[in-house]
Amino acid sequence: MLRCKRSIAASLGAALVLTCHVEARAGQGGSPPPKIVPSRDFLPFARSAQKAWTDAKMRSDVQTRKAQLDALFQQKTAAASPDPRSPEAVRYEAKRAELLALLSAQAAAIENLAAKAVSNDDRYFTGTMLIDFGGFTRDNGLMRRGLELALASGLVEPENQRRFNFVLGQISYENRDLLAARAKFRELMSAGYFENEIDFYLAESYFTESPDKNVLEGLKVLLFYSERAKAQGKSLSLQAMRRGLAKAYEINDSLLASYFGAEVALLEPNRKNWAAAVAVLRISLEAEGADRQVMVDLARLADRTGGFWEARDHLESVRVYMAAGLPQELLGAVQAGTAAGLIKATDPFVSSAQQRARQQLAQDQSSNALDQANRDARKPGARTAAIVSAGSLALSYGRPDLAEELYRIAQARTDANADLVNTRLGIAQFDLGKFAEAQASFARVAGSGVPLARLWAVNAANRQKGL
Repeated sequence: MLRCKRSIAASLGAALVLTCHVEARAGQGGSPPPKIVPSRDFLPFARSAQKAWTDAKMRSDVQTRKAQLDALFQQKTAAASPDPRSPEAVRYEAKRAELLALLSAQAAAIENLAAKAVSNDDRYFTGTMLIDFGGFTRDNGLMRRGLELALASGLVEPENQRRFNFVLGQISYENRDLLAARAKFRELMSAGYFENEIDFYLAESYFTESPDKNVLEGLKVLLFYSERAKAQGKSLSLQAMRRGLAKAYEINDSLLASYFGAEVALLEPNRKNWAAAVAVLRISLEAEGADRQVMVDLARLADRTGGFWEARDHLESVRVYMAAGLPQELLGAVQAGTAAGLIKATDPFVSSAQQRARQQLAQDQSSNALDQANRDARKPGARTAAIVSAGSLALSYGRPDLAEELYRIAQARTDANADLVNTRLGIAQFDLGKFAEAQASFARVAGSGVPLARLWAVNAANRQKGL
């Protein structure tokens, strides 16, 4: 279900939904408002309609219905149901009918103005009356007529013309006339209008039109305009980035999942957002058949960001560490999950995994596996695979200093898996508190390793800022 980011009144701004006075108004910044000089025959009707409407809005019965309507609108929006027969929609429309019944005389007077308007000044005045009445009663049809009439008059201030057109697109969007909305948004963006998070609306027009076919097109819009905003030093919309992350999940695209997940984690680096970013990337990587080592490093990211939200997040880390033969990290994942109250140590799977991990840990300790692997990795003629394996063992056993040394050696090998080496070098540096160096290591990752490295780089950047 489509949910609006901004109300139409908010997009117009409070000053724009007030009816203009027949006389000239004092400007408040920007272009001075137009001096309206209605035609002689139109003027008496304009004054009468304006006074009647102004007085009606102040009546207690009207204000009561208006407050009730606004509350029901919020309920309908929160319900997010596309069904016009939903309880929230039915109650809302019934209350709107009550408000319109109270204002039937004022509505007729404004409609009479539209019929009598002969000059551009008449049209502008009538347009602003329709905008105000439509906004007050939440009637998009009247709002559209008012906006179109005001724009057709040629008297709308230059800085407001694009805003009026944006609201026309917004109305089309809310009425699910998505092609018209998209055309209006693209026209405005081509002219340099990027206010009111217009890119979010354009992307939503794709998501809503055909969720199965147009998700990628909508994500491309969010991606393009997000990069544009960053290049201009503008802040991104957290809601738009979260929306992008949710839609990337639907199509299992790891690159897009990591992009939007990273932006969400940059904008608001908390456990909930990290858990979402990690979970969506994990699902995308699994769908793409990612290497087991990539999944290990994703589990490590979850551990270092607190990116666990549900029992299955902890259990997934246990499975990954068990498959990779990393007993100490497996036991750490179990401990974190039980401490959070999300998994139980007595669960058969968890209990079995712990037992195997403890046995392997005891064997590694009795054979000094880490010391032996470190010595073998430094011997002349040591294979690259042995060096990388020793580095992974050091990282797993809480020796990031040793892991950094070994991955530096592996970096010089032409037959090394550069993405794996740089990712794990970055993780070792992260654990050592070398956050700037870690970001540089993650930046060297290319190809299929980019999605994971991007999230790790954001984590390092946040930590460098003390977040």
